[in-house]
Amino acid sequence: MTSPKSGEILAAAMELFSRKGYAATSMRDIADAVGLQPGSLYAHIRSKEDLLVGIIEQVREAFLQNGESALADTSEPAADRLRRFIASHLQIIADNRASAEVFLHEWKSLEGEHLDEVRANRDRYEGMLVSLLQEGVNSGEFRNVDPHLTAVAVLSVVNWAYTWYRPDGPLSASDLGDHFTDLMISGIAQPNRSARRVSRR
Repeated sequence: MTSPKSGEILAAAMELFSRKGYAATSMRDIADAVGLQPGSLYAHIRSKEDLLVGIIEQVREAFLQNGESALADTSEPAADRLRRFIASHLQIIADNRASAEVFLHEWKSLEGEHLDEVRANRDRYEGMLVSLLQEGVNSGEFRNVDPHLTAVAVLSVVNWAYTWYRPDGPLSASDLGDHFTDLMISGIAQPNRSARRVSRR
């Protein structure tokens, strides 16, 4: 997707996939949204699945960068980095609600190598969180929780924010991140240790 029209087509597909779902969105729907005949779309894109892959790749990279950042500075306590991981994850969803919804819900519509790649990167991201939680257990900051189950629980909670978070609501994404991290970290922190809150920047 390298033509000047490609970005417009991708943005239209993102909105339609988010609102109608990938399966229910036709190439005619996308063409109508950008003022083209359906057949003319293929001068700019190869397939509807390529559009889905393009949307997923954008959000995937943001999440992977978040995970890598949280793991990078091992001089910081694991609780601080977990707080930042959760808050940044929520911010990504808040800033990219439509594409995040497509990423989190429509990835199962992919096939073959594309599906395998998405699964591998989802496992990689979850693995970053598992490593961070394991660090906290090893350092004594967190109770002896199962890091894999805890990572699944954390991601299950924060991923669904796209279904109910509203930018014009009473809480900003940063406020929401504080609330969620307080709940989650207090649930796994050692009773005799307090998780220092990372100052906002």
